[in-house]
Amino acid sequence: MYKRLIRCIILSAFVILCFGCRRESDRSSQLFEGFDSENIMISDMSFNAPVSKYKGFASDLAVVYDSSDSADSYLLNAKGGILVDVTSNDVIYKKNIFGRVYPASTTKILTSLLSIENSDIKEIRTMGDEVIINTPNASLCDFRVGDNISFDIVLHGTLMISGNDAAAALALFAADSMSEFVDMMNAKAHKLGATGSVFVNPHGLHDAGHYTTPYDMYLIFNECIKNSYFMDVVGCEKYYDTFSRTTAVKTYVIAADYKSTNPFISGSVATPDGVTVYGGKSGTTDEAASCYINCFEYKGHTFIEAVFGCESKAKCNSDLVFLINKAMGSL
Repeated sequence: MYKRLIRCIILSAFVILCFGCRRESDRSSQLFEGFDSENIMISDMSFNAPVSKYKGFASDLAVVYDSSDSADSYLLNAKGGILVDVTSNDVIYKKNIFGRVYPASTTKILTSLLSIENSDIKEIRTMGDEVIINTPNASLCDFRVGDNISFDIVLHGTLMISGNDAAAALALFAADSMSEFVDMMNAKAHKLGATGSVFVNPHGLHDAGHYTTPYDMYLIFNECIKNSYFMDVVGCEKYYDTFSRTTAVKTYVIAADYKSTNPFISGSVATPDGVTVYGGKSGTTDEAASCYINCFEYKGHTFIEAVFGCESKAKCNSDLVFLINKAMGSL
């Protein structure tokens, strides 16, 4: 009788364990449903860990197990920021990296990458109403409805001078509608593991429902820097080409004459000795304040730095230099 009781207890425990494990497994499967299991990273609050791995994903990414800020994070003016050694996949510096921030025009890195990947980059397209941007003080390339403009010009206008009309035009090289392109943006972001982000437009003009995190923007930019065309454009100091504009009077040749706004490439901020800046993207709105994401090299290591919510452009530039010095000190 005693032995029979012991066997019943053991059998009951086994059944509970098996079904319990199955339910936990099912919960994990549901949690990751719809994502690429080889390329996904999430802020996994349900398992009480800031970042989780799944089936060996993120082998070439900087994985954060401790989301606490760096000890001297108070020295960074930005509300949020991150510095990653891409070569070693180490997070060198962090401040509020999973906190929600507005990306402003740093949104355009995702727009540009998606458009490069999904467009005929040799296409010349006639601009439509998408280039009409009515937001006061928005940066523009002055594209107009009916202009015939090449993909290359639009891409340079998007990344070099942050034209919001250019970013909207770029989206429609890759998709049939703006809503379709926005869906593509969010799908791409989630595939890269940027699950703390929601994008509602291709340019980053303010919308309360359009947000990201410093870590998510690192994930997105880390994918961007793998694309040689993208890197050629963000690293371009000067660009010149022309496009046609037809009016009721005649057809005009319009110059697209752009200069880099990257402070290190333009020379407005001195680059520390031994550092090579490859390029990046700025962003500014009243709500987002000043933001920047940048890529540079030092002693054979590639780094990504990003700052969000700086009080001014000058303080943003100061933060970028601060993080570059942190990178130099890490080697």
